[in-house]
Amino acid sequence: MSFFNKPDPKSKFQYFMGLVYPDSAPENWINDLRMVGRPFAVSPLHDKDKHSEFHEDGAYISEHLIKPHYHVLLNWENNTTYRTVDQLWQSYNQPHPFVASSPRACFKYLWHADDPDKYPYNEADVRLYNGFDPACLLKLTQSETTAYLKQIRQDQNHYTALHQLHCKGIYQDHLRATST
Repeated sequence: MSFFNKPDPKSKFQYFMGLVYPDSAPENWINDLRMVGRPFAVSPLHDKDKHSEFHEDGAYISEHLIKPHYHVLLNWENNTTYRTVDQLWQSYNQPHPFVASSPRACFKYLWHADDPDKYPYNEADVRLYNGFDPACLLKLTQSETTAYLKQIRQDQNHYTALHQLHCKGIYQDHLRATST
């Protein structure tokens, strides 16, 4: 997950991602965030993440656990300024949030779904608040749907052709010839 430079404070966005370190956050930060009234999702506590250090020449130096933290994906249904969310995050004594340019990827990052080099947290441990709806993030895009349908049609055509060969007895002869 890459973190970006802070955008113009007046720029408006819908999704934001922030880190929360339990040792420096208010005890009731989740309840406080619920009171803001915006939908949000909280990762399981990332307490098994590791940071690897490498020498300039690429040689491995060491690996250590990083400070336990939560990732929070916040949905501001009607866009709001970065400044608004940054001030909220600062009130929790946390690092600056960033704009979630790909909310789907950010949501899946809550449990490291697409990051095999990181510790795999359990998706079922992601907590949803204030009506956060992951279905709208996880549904396929139009281009993904088109690609999957195209693949299904190709597979269907392939299996139809195999079935036709089988019915004609040609498929059995082909299998016998290739298996010997």
